[in-house]
Amino acid sequence: MTFEQLSRQAQAAFEPFTAMIFFAPEAFARFKTLGLRGRQSYFCSRSAPLGKLPGEVVAALFYNFNPAFVKEQVDGGWAIAAPEAVLLERTLAVTEALQRLLAPGEGAEEDLNGNVQQALPLVRKAAAGLPVRGRPLFAGHAAMPWPDEPNAALWHGVNLLREFRGDGHIAALLSEQIDAVEAILLQVAFSPRLPLHFLTRSRAWDVEDVGAGERRLAERGLLQDGVLTEKGREIRERIELITDRLDSRPFENLGEEDTRQLISLVGALSQRIYARGGLNFGPAKPNPV
Repeated sequence: MTFEQLSRQAQAAFEPFTAMIFFAPEAFARFKTLGLRGRQSYFCSRSAPLGKLPGEVVAALFYNFNPAFVKEQVDGGWAIAAPEAVLLERTLAVTEALQRLLAPGEGAEEDLNGNVQQALPLVRKAAAGLPVRGRPLFAGHAAMPWPDEPNAALWHGVNLLREFRGDGHIAALLSEQIDAVEAILLQVAFSPRLPLHFLTRSRAWDVEDVGAGERRLAERGLLQDGVLTEKGREIRERIELITDRLDSRPFENLGEEDTRQLISLVGALSQRIYARGGLNFGPAKPNPV
């Protein structure tokens, strides 16, 4: 199996482990104590490693969100809390949330603490020396110190790999001249794990924006009545392949055997997070493996 193929497997296994923080009550409570409301905490916490950036700049990093919405949330958030405070509260929330979600349960539930300890050196090796050029969100997080607490340290390492892949995915979308709304529409048509209404609502696009995006894709011959054309599927698959290729370096660092081990270890943690309701995407439930 190629490192590009392993990259895609890793993304599916890792995503729930990192994304749980966007749904964790511990995070909501801690960000609320800072005064952050709505989506302020989401944008500010992910961009905080880069400092107190203006909303327009943060909007450029969050490709498929409505930039006006991002600007409003970020500028409002930085008027309330400093980046350092946001990052501190996020790390504490990660620690608390994972302690709850991964704690051994009653009956036959496996104790997954060993997974964390085994995965930590692997994710450190995967993240070591990765190039930062053209990857702003990854670069900001890579400049942060690793937490001491094991759960938080593993989350930080896996999140580094998440941001590394995400920055590469934006480059892939740009290479095919796919804009924000078009990216959402193509993703739903390509792999409908999440409903269109969830993605467009959470990214602050209205019905008119979606309709205009559908017309642009239809004019390019990529989408017809919500279904990918042959040309549309070819482009969407190419975007994914480019993303995989740009994301292969961490797994080259590890080698195939250790990459498979890391996927297995973190994948089991992701499954536990799902089983305990750690993510809530609405009616649709993405498959973590």
